[in-house]
Amino acid sequence: MVAGRGEMLLVVLAFERFSAMAEEKDLPPIKRSHFTELMKPLMREKYGSLRNDLVVDGRYQRGWKDVRLVGK
Repeated sequence: MVAGRGEMLLVVLAFERFSAMAEEKDLPPIKRSHFTELMKPLMREKYGSLRNDLVVDGRYQRGWKDVRLVGK
């Protein structure tokens, strides 16, 4: 993850990427709610609080503003 002006990192996308990585490494799956709670303090420290007001395709989504995923 890196700062990305105007970008949005949605919880659902971050969780999908995490789940794929965990599966590749034969790690046990976790629930998205648990993932979100683990990520909140880590993301808050560097990128700001989890937001509930991000609008994508006319729907409100949860995520972080001005953050984007890099890599695969």
